[in-house]
Amino acid sequence: MEGVKLLVCVFLLIPSLSHAQDTDDDRFITGRRPGRPERRGRDREGKPKADRPLHSLDDILASGYDYRQLPSSDSPTEVGVSVYLNSFLSIDSRDMAYTVSLYLRQQWRDPRLEHSGERIRVHSDDMGRVWKPDLYFRNEISESDVNNRFMTVSPDGTVWYALKLTATLRCPMKLQRYPFDNQTCSIMLESLGYTVDAVYFTWLLNAIDVDPELQLPQFTLADRILADCTKNYTMVRFTCLKINFLLERDVGYHVIRLFVPSGLVVVLSWVAFWLGRDAPTSRVVVVMLSMTSLLFLAHSTYDAVPSVSYVTSVDIWFAVCFLFVLAALLEIAGVEFFRKCRPRVESYLNEKGEPHSRPTTRGRVADIVSSVLFPVCFTISVVVYWQKCAL
Repeated sequence: MEGVKLLVCVFLLIPSLSHAQDTDDDRFITGRRPGRPERRGRDREGKPKADRPLHSLDDILASGYDYRQLPSSDSPTEVGVSVYLNSFLSIDSRDMAYTVSLYLRQQWRDPRLEHSGERIRVHSDDMGRVWKPDLYFRNEISESDVNNRFMTVSPDGTVWYALKLTATLRCPMKLQRYPFDNQTCSIMLESLGYTVDAVYFTWLLNAIDVDPELQLPQFTLADRILADCTKNYTMVRFTCLKINFLLERDVGYHVIRLFVPSGLVVVLSWVAFWLGRDAPTSRVVVVMLSMTSLLFLAHSTYDAVPSVSYVTSVDIWFAVCFLFVLAALLEIAGVEFFRKCRPRVESYLNEKGEPHSRPTTRGRVADIVSSVLFPVCFTISVVVYWQKCAL
């Protein structure tokens, strides 16, 4: 009887041991405990990872974000642009270029960056993992990026991107009225590789801000005008925005460095009229010294402007100055000619009929007339010049 009970117990234990063995094998293979649902693809709260709310940039980038793709494939991406002008470092009339320091600010919306957290500030090392517009300066000569960048991502996917730049840009100038000229220098912002069907630029609310303490060398910032410079390249349109800076040249610098010295040099040449006619060498030296000084002033002035094929206002000024100095030299030469080659003595009879001589010559009369006529004519020329060229 006891043998029969033993056999029954053995038969009852065999299925239980087999099920336990299968359970251990399954636990070894799957790596999970039996009787619990599989948690692969779920977070700690048991929600699928695809349905989990995104709170950080790492979560967004790990969810399949590709920075090489446009934010939207159905419609073009609108990129708002604004500029904060920090300073004009230089304005070079000779090279027709200028250098500015500015903050370039861009804003766009990327639906793929939507998240349920607060605004995210993107680290500089992660900015390369986020899509950005390929904006560049179309009229640039050189650009220096000081690596000062700032980027934030709002919960609705709006990206704010700002960077500090120092750029040297071309500025074609018209110098017919130099140094009384006004120039227009531009900043042209264009997309490098995206056409208007993919990306287009618009101005933000405050499109251009200028530092209130901004000072320009030899110029005054009169106005700034926003414009569109979208252009076709072989039947393809690339979006472009332009800022025109209206610059008025300050005449004060040129009055002190150019007009006053050259005017005094012309006045110096008139000293020769008051020197004795018996010292022709001294008279010629004074005039030639004035001529040399004018040449030096003209050379230093033309070094600051490019060589152009048209006549400028400064050309007219130096032509007038040279003309008066040359006229003084010719007057001295004429007086010396009459003194040596054609002397004239006029005798007058006194009331008693006795001969009386007075050594008057044409040279003396010419000196007296020139000492009055030259200043008057030069003053009139200066007044006419300033009315026609400066005003």
